[in-house]
Amino acid sequence: MISMEVWHTIQVLQRQGRSMRSMARELGISRNTIKRYWDNQIPPRYVRRSIDWLIKRLIKVGARISYHARRWYVHVASAFPLAHHYRAVLACGT
Repeated sequence: MISMEVWHTIQVLQRQGRSMRSMARELGISRNTIKRYWDNQIPPRYVRRSIDWLIKRLIKVGARISYHARRWYVHVASAFPLAHHYRAVLACGT
């Protein structure tokens, strides 16, 4: 998200008849960002995400971590064929 100052500068330069490309070059931001705020007369504002979004995101990340942990375990088990015997010995405590 851009700052209010940059948004205001875009609006002023637009009224002066400047092109998107020249604005992007002058402000050092992407032309896509200029395009996003070109016709937007409402200044940008921060919107706090809901707790539902956070919970869904944590579940998604947790599933990804679980997936990679399983993949790592399979890789280690195939790299060390006797690893399951070693774990069995440790489990017995002998």
